[in-house]
Amino acid sequence: MSESYQAGELPVDTNHEVLAHLDRCADCRGELDARVALRQTLREAFEQAPTLAPDPRFVASVRARLEDRGPSGLRFGVSTSWLAMAAGVVLVVALGWQFARVDRHPVVSAALSALTAHAAGDHRYCALEHALDEPVITLEEAARRYNPIYASLRDVVAQSGAVRDGRVEILGAHWCVFRGRQFGHVVAKHSGRVVSILVTPTGETSAPGSQAASCESSDGLQVACFDAPGHGVFVVSDLAEGELLQFARSLAPALQAYLART
Repeated sequence: MSESYQAGELPVDTNHEVLAHLDRCADCRGELDARVALRQTLREAFEQAPTLAPDPRFVASVRARLEDRGPSGLRFGVSTSWLAMAAGVVLVVALGWQFARVDRHPVVSAALSALTAHAAGDHRYCALEHALDEPVITLEEAARRYNPIYASLRDVVAQSGAVRDGRVEILGAHWCVFRGRQFGHVVAKHSGRVVSILVTPTGETSAPGSQAASCESSDGLQVACFDAPGHGVFVVSDLAEGELLQFARSLAPALQAYLART
């Protein structure tokens, strides 16, 4: 229903009911605002991505054909402006389809793909088996020594709706190392399963509002991930893929905004 509401497609009575509910429910307002912001940033990123722009040769070909066809060459009184409009409609539909495809099937960056096994390993040997080779330290200490982003990591995760409404419980948070890779690590419990939220520096730039995606499963675990400014974020558990991905997507806006500010 939220998609129909944002698109202005709901009947008047239903729309009024939604507005009345939003006035009473702060959590729903926050979730709707996050969805609107995510859709907008994705749309802006798509529109600004050079690789998704129309092929210049195609544009030049259409323009040349339209210019070459004068009024005498047109049947049934069809004007050049109508042909231009038709070409524009085709282009808009094609771009809209491409945008929808990108929105539904976000692509995992090469930097994140390369770190999936590290994230899964850290979840197993830190959160589950407590068998890391190096000792963990507090996030506050890690912020002083290595990177200030670690300081408020637990607090940012705690802002998600799933934590606030009790569906997810935070068990602890620390900084750890697995096979040379540093992670800010928040450990939580979701539907009775242990979940790791792992943040690690990558040095990579990312498009605003990059959407969480399912990475390849590793070591029998499901991994969802998303890019954030200068960092990669991984959510790892043995939850069902869809449930884990939904949780990762609920975390993404707040973590991306926090990492962009820090």
